[in-house]
Amino acid sequence: MTQTVVSSEPDAVAEPPHGVFSRSIQSGKWFLLGVAATKAINFVTFLILARLLVPADYGVIAVTMFMVGLLDKLTEPGLGDAIVQRKTDVDGYLDAIWTFDLVRYGALALLLAVSGGFVAEFFHVPAEQAAVIRGGAVLLFLGSLSNIRIIHFHRNVDYKKILYRDLASQAALAFVAIAVAFVVPNVWALFAGQIAFYLTGVLFSYLLVPVRPRLDVRFGKLRDLFGYGKWVYGQNLLDYVFQYFDKLFVGRMLDPNTLGLYARAKDLGGLVTGMIQSLIGKIAFPALSRVQDDLSKVQQGFLKSIDVLLILAVPAGLLLSLQGGAIVLFLLGEKWIALTLILKLFAIGHLMLAVNAIFQTVFASLGRPDVNLGLHVVQFALTIPAAWIGFRVYHSPGLAVGVIVTWFVTLTLSWSMAGRVFRLGMPSLRPAFWSAVAASLAVFALDISLRGFVLGLGNLWITMTWVACLGSIYLGILFGVSRIQGAGPWYTAVSVAKELGLRPKRKNA
Repeated sequence: MTQTVVSSEPDAVAEPPHGVFSRSIQSGKWFLLGVAATKAINFVTFLILARLLVPADYGVIAVTMFMVGLLDKLTEPGLGDAIVQRKTDVDGYLDAIWTFDLVRYGALALLLAVSGGFVAEFFHVPAEQAAVIRGGAVLLFLGSLSNIRIIHFHRNVDYKKILYRDLASQAALAFVAIAVAFVVPNVWALFAGQIAFYLTGVLFSYLLVPVRPRLDVRFGKLRDLFGYGKWVYGQNLLDYVFQYFDKLFVGRMLDPNTLGLYARAKDLGGLVTGMIQSLIGKIAFPALSRVQDDLSKVQQGFLKSIDVLLILAVPAGLLLSLQGGAIVLFLLGEKWIALTLILKLFAIGHLMLAVNAIFQTVFASLGRPDVNLGLHVVQFALTIPAAWIGFRVYHSPGLAVGVIVTWFVTLTLSWSMAGRVFRLGMPSLRPAFWSAVAASLAVFALDISLRGFVLGLGNLWITMTWVACLGSIYLGILFGVSRIQGAGPWYTAVSVAKELGLRPKRKNA
């Protein structure tokens, strides 16, 4: 869940007097700091473990974490999102939700412990590693123990204190996984890291919130949350299926080693984009929910979110797609070079996914989860045939292309729905669009023209310096074109800098 100082008193969710944008930025800096720090720890951990473990180990843990998540999503009725979306007091629901989850996760843990051997056989996991999948039952049970009242952090759009939990959890995962890997260099190191992650998260949820949950079996009071929650349930379940379907397709059709390469390529391709996507989703949803009756503010929030994506995520995706091979070789070594093509494909694909996620955040904040569910149903109908055709044509890279095609189709449909739901028109997007197009084309042309010369030098450090230069050129052109147009990413960057205190605000006369 999420953050802020929590009291036992009912929390009124009113728009802060200094404005939703300002409050979102102030809260967002802590969330971004937390996500960036945890992603950095996770990435450094992978760099170390990649030298100790093999791709097949990541394939087995991918299957385990998929089963943990799938069982959760199949039985989670969207009550958490319904609580965040509500403007009224929600304290009366929280103990019943916590008790419901305690029972639910206990049953799911038992189910996974019993069925772990079948799951291992289905995904070609060696019999001696089936215990890892059964061990996912422990993770499910630990997940049920977290303090439900940290949901107030989401409602108040305040992520400062949750930063402590996230950093501690990720640090515990890194320390334990690396320590165990030096002694037992196999998938059990990854599993031990997950145990440490969950345990630390539970501990900090109680350290951060002074009010403890109590058993409350009056589940009937939760019925009025199902009206919103039922739509969120369908959306979240399909979201999860989309996130993992292709990985599990690879695991079922091929082997854990190929799955490990594919899963890591997909995750690394969206490393930066996913971080920005999480930031926008966590901050924008509660913030826009507060101003859902004012479409002009909703439109402004959407455009600023797009600008943030163009500033931070697009250059990362662009550079991975252009220089992914050199980056993999530099950071991971030759053992992982086989993931390069899939990494490049998903670096671009994740940008489309992130834009689509912004659309869906706006739809949800306006109380239209039905729109999101409809989009997910269409995507689900397209994903299976597109993935199958792609796989038959070119194995795992073809599968990646099939998945990305469905993301593009869904993005197109989201754009068409945006005009109806919150009256978004193309003119408002033109400054951001042309700024990004000009910057991307310039970087692409430069890299293509000088790639042979740079790579011919045969020095990976020089190549990485060239990648950094390309990123700087992208930002320079993006901001320059934006300033010429008088709107777009540059002005959003200035606004954010002012809210963060990095640039002085003008005082009103």
